[in-house]
Amino acid sequence: AQDDCSADFKGQDGGVELEFYQSVPLAASSAAPCAVTALFDSTWSETARDSSVSVLVCTPSDTFWLGINRLTTAPGEYFQASKMDLPGRRAVARRELKLASYDHGLLDISGIVLGSSAPPGTSFLQRAGVELLPRPSLRFAGGEKIKVYLEVYNLSPDSAGIGCFQERVTVALDEEKSALARLLGLSSGKTEKSLSMSFERMPENNLSSVPESFEIDTSPLMPGVYDLRIEVTDRVSGARSTRGCTFEVIDQR
Repeated sequence: AQDDCSADFKGQDGGVELEFYQSVPLAASSAAPCAVTALFDSTWSETARDSSVSVLVCTPSDTFWLGINRLTTAPGEYFQASKMDLPGRRAVARRELKLASYDHGLLDISGIVLGSSAPPGTSFLQRAGVELLPRPSLRFAGGEKIKVYLEVYNLSPDSAGIGCFQERVTVALDEEKSALARLLGLSSGKTEKSLSMSFERMPENNLSSVPESFEIDTSPLMPGVYDLRIEVTDRVSGARSTRGCTFEVIDQR
């Protein structure tokens, strides 16, 4: 019953910043469990570790304990293990990570974080002044608004020192992964299988790292698994960078 996902960001001196998000249902623990994530090299020797106390999050689709861990490491290949300390059992998620370096001076975008807007007055996760609550399960109830966060790196300045970029967002149903929802008749009256958006952005300063966020309204989307693709075009240099992820829309009837 443990969900986990992660996102990578450009770090200092060629390093990669990692954020790991994990959750378990409220019923798994009566008190806030500790969340731990560790990285290991090819011989399973530990290279980094972080722990934090989780917080309770209530959403239209679930109520869960959310834990966040943050690590910085050099690009390369690692094994990752994450767990929530739960009474009487040990839930562990393990995977292999291949971390590429962020090219200095070239347009690039970070990993993508999906979640919901943080309630006023909370600051459980904040990056560059943007607050949100990550959703490790990547499942959202139909009608929810998904808050998307990413960072754009190395925009080119014009002659006045100003940069700008165009952002194209495409959401499309993965027909193969969504076959089960159709077999179960989870239509909920929604028929849309895709949507697209486009934004024009002009950052005020610090073109080396620009935070970007927007919302996806799931109201018109039928239940299923969706591919999210974000393409950023530097309006000054013409360079492009693309990144994507997946999420699921579920019927809450």
